[in-house]
Amino acid sequence: MIDEKATNLLAAGARICRREQFDPADLPGNWLIVADVDEDQAERIFKSAEESGKFVNIVDKPRFCSFILPSIGRMGDLSLAVSTAGKSPSLAALIRQEFERRYAGYGELLDILGETREEIKQKLPNYADRKCFYRGLLESSVLDRIRGQEPSVFRKLIDDKLEEYQNACH
Repeated sequence: MIDEKATNLLAAGARICRREQFDPADLPGNWLIVADVDEDQAERIFKSAEESGKFVNIVDKPRFCSFILPSIGRMGDLSLAVSTAGKSPSLAALIRQEFERRYAGYGELLDILGETREEIKQKLPNYADRKCFYRGLLESSVLDRIRGQEPSVFRKLIDDKLEEYQNACH
């Protein structure tokens, strides 16, 4: 678990410092501390970090955390963060994995919705109409029909549904 968190933190631009023993001299210049240690070190690190105004997360010890690291699933611009408040990181990871399986392809769907948003706003200037259109589009079986298809298939479906909606309302 700590290696996955370290990898994610590195990807976000963090500096990783691994030590066998906690050294308070490591605190200055850092604003976020993540440690995977035993109970004795956990309390020392937590107190030192809190006293010096640092955010601290002691892996699998929620009472020694001033912040959490949720399990995050990302598909392009679509993200889901799952937290169990430290009670079961494994369950959080399982739920994230289920999200990634169940909603595979939704990142691409979101991209197409973003690309067509201005066009739809022009064709449906009324917010209530757009809301009704999107609800009908996304609550239909459209998502199942386009899964695994080329983006152009979804784009055509949006165009067809938009025309259908406009014809039914005007």
